[in-house]
Amino acid sequence: PIVSGNVSFYNETQGQSIVSTPATGVVGLCSGLENLPTDTFQKENETIFSLRWLGPVFEYPHFAGDFDLAEAAHFIDLIRGLSPLASGTQVIGQGGLAAGLAKMCLDGMGCEIETHLSKERWLREMMYEVIFSVNDAEAFEAHFQKAKDNQKIEIIRLGKTKKDIFQIPGESALSIQKITDVY
Repeated sequence: PIVSGNVSFYNETQGQSIVSTPATGVVGLCSGLENLPTDTFQKENETIFSLRWLGPVFEYPHFAGDFDLAEAAHFIDLIRGLSPLASGTQVIGQGGLAAGLAKMCLDGMGCEIETHLSKERWLREMMYEVIFSVNDAEAFEAHFQKAKDNQKIEIIRLGKTKKDIFQIPGESALSIQKITDVY
């Protein structure tokens, strides 16, 4: 169900259209709470991955590309299958990959990113992208390769979790306290 947001096709202010921003909710059953990852980094020296479905792209204020329902369902199933291997996950949204990583630091554990990406890529708001922090990187990658089924899904090994620092290549390091204060 759509639970909030601007969803009317007639939303305008001062003659300008307002982009629809529906927020949806999902309800389901879970067999237990013991294997649910948090939305923050939990342990030092875990490997951080980004997984992204290379389907439609959000180019504000529109979507570009084709939406294939079967591919979307496969990506969701892949994410669901990988989640028990993760201690933390975060869906990427506003602010892009950099903001998603910063949000994962809000409980005090930081990250040191080793992968060089363009500034546009760090800040771009992507649809269908998820960050994972995992203890066993090889098992995670093996499960990913086995389950991806030649779909258009990208995996990037970003770096490691690290106490008290937020570091992206080419940028000044930030303390976790600074991120928490700003957030």
